[in-house]
Amino acid sequence: MSYDFFLTLPKIPENSGNTGKQATIDRVARAVAILRQHEPDIEIEPHSNGVTALSEHFGDVDITPEEIRLSLSMSSGARVVYGKLHRLMAQFSGEGYQGDDPQLSRGTVDHYPDFVEFMAQYREHFECSDAEFAQWCRAADQSDASQELGRAEYERRASQLPRGVPLPHAEQRALSPEALWNHLQEIVAQNDAAIAALGLQPYFDMLAAELKARHPCYRPPRSFPGRWYESLFFAPWFQGSLLHYETQTLNLLYYRNHPAAMAICPQRYTLATPTPDGSTPDDWKTLINSITPRLRDQGLLHRPPQALVIGLSPSVTFDGDDVDAIHRVAWPIVVTSARYIEATLRRGIEGAPENVVVHAGKAGG
Repeated sequence: MSYDFFLTLPKIPENSGNTGKQATIDRVARAVAILRQHEPDIEIEPHSNGVTALSEHFGDVDITPEEIRLSLSMSSGARVVYGKLHRLMAQFSGEGYQGDDPQLSRGTVDHYPDFVEFMAQYREHFECSDAEFAQWCRAADQSDASQELGRAEYERRASQLPRGVPLPHAEQRALSPEALWNHLQEIVAQNDAAIAALGLQPYFDMLAAELKARHPCYRPPRSFPGRWYESLFFAPWFQGSLLHYETQTLNLLYYRNHPAAMAICPQRYTLATPTPDGSTPDDWKTLINSITPRLRDQGLLHRPPQALVIGLSPSVTFDGDDVDAIHRVAWPIVVTSARYIEATLRRGIEGAPENVVVHAGKAGG
């Protein structure tokens, strides 16, 4: 579960012309400069409305001309979360920002240098006596909140994850899908216990958030039955850990069509159209570009669409949890096209049930 917090500025008038355009640039640049004062090596990634700052202290900080957004994982604990909110407001104090917290009934938050005074605004979040709350606030000061581990320490701890003794490949293949599934549960239990003991959950959450920031359509894989992190696949310590063996075993179950493994495999929706030379026409690109935002806005995609040319047919695939929902959104747009288009709905991995729907196209297509 995430905790969202905003620092907002008055909206720039739409009719302000070049002055307004420069103001939007200046606001984002100023916010980045403030963060760099406290974290010189902070990474900045542009997006359509501004930038995302990948901060070791705050996680992902989304910056637009009117707003700075912090989305924190509650798994870090209340002490860390409120400490980060206080620290962020301190960094931007005097810059004209208003603190907005949608989790508070009053909505707005004021900056106070004293942490105890700042926390008085969050009294409603605590079900305890006033004395207990005051004691907690005195303990949860900035220095305590700043003790969160850095990336290097997390990676050192990650290298201590169990390596285990994977079954020999031949023995693993000899297991029935049900026996292999039970074996996977044992691996997952070992990994979850090690992750908890080493305190690695915030680190994995951070890596997943970074992956999400780079690929907005992509859903970081934290799938049933356990936690496996695709963003780590090429880390040396991950390759030798039991987490890697977990992913290998899960993939083997995919290809054996185990029902539980099939249920968590992305479904796939593919649109294809034949062309005389296998080229990708502009009207096809326009069609795909009109479909993709609608699927993304409805949360139906795992990752950005993948374009290929199979034979002489340009195609685009969309991965998600519900291929039928993707089809319901995409097909009304497809049938407006003049060209012949095939839609393939595949429910699971290669070899899973699928069906093909054809749009014959309009005259002249």
